Amino acid sequence: MIIPLPDQPSWGRSQFPPIGDYGFLSDCETTGLVAPNGGIEWLCLPRVDSPSVFGAILDRDAGSFRINPAGVEVPAARRYIPGTMVLETSWWTPGGWLVVTDALLMGPWHHDHERSTTQHYGGKALDASVLLIPLLRFLPPDDERVRNTVLTIADEVTEDEMVLRYRVDETEDGLTGKEGTFTICSFWLVSALVQIGELARARALCEKLLSYASPLQLYAEEIDPHTGRQLGNFPQAFTHLALITAVTAIIRAERAQPR
Repeated sequence: MIIPLPDQPSWGRSQFPPIGDYGFLSDCETTGLVAPNGGIEWLCLPRVDSPSVFGAILDRDAGSFRINPAGVEVPAARRYIPGTMVLETSWWTPGGWLVVTDALLMGPWHHDHERSTTQHYGGKALDASVLLIPLLRFLPPDDERVRNTVLTIADEVTEDEMVLRYRVDETEDGLTGKEGTFTICSFWLVSALVQIGELARARALCEKLLSYASPLQLYAEEIDPHTGRQLGNFPQAFTHLALITAVTAIIRAERAQPR
């Protein structure tokens, strides 16, 4: 989809565009934000929690990077190449069109000799956030590494089939104590199981999750898998977005089955 851009910035007197106007890049390890004018205004390397290389999204003196035609400040359009996180920014000039392609490329696969992806490069701890790999199309769901990752999370990062964000005793996050299972991660697992063809297992988990809804059919941030008690922020909007996605995935997969 091509997104037309205005001839003039639409954010009034502020020198900072709305965050929703930025393009998003990722390589599963770090992220970059591309401003409406085509400049990369946020990038941390090598990981998302590393010091920023470009930080103009917060401070106009904190650095950015842009390739654009001389004398042209506003691009004509930008789009993601369908099915990817590759961003194309198009510039019109009197001499023709210039298309700048921005992407964060994944390097050589660092888990070729392991059964699943881990929390970060060089680590061994598992993290439920990698369930987003097939959901956001970082890798196709029929990739053996994706399948192994989803099944490993389902088997090793769960309590009574409900998904933890990670094992707290394997991760240095600065926190102590135990946490409940993260409801959004459990619904991610439902969607990921559908993606890899484990429809029966996905449906069983989804039905279990639906049974934990509050009397108002709402969900908190976490659930105690042993008591069903809702924990943390309540209600949690992100949880409900993941619920809708998971239920929709199951319905579509069941309708696609031969009758």
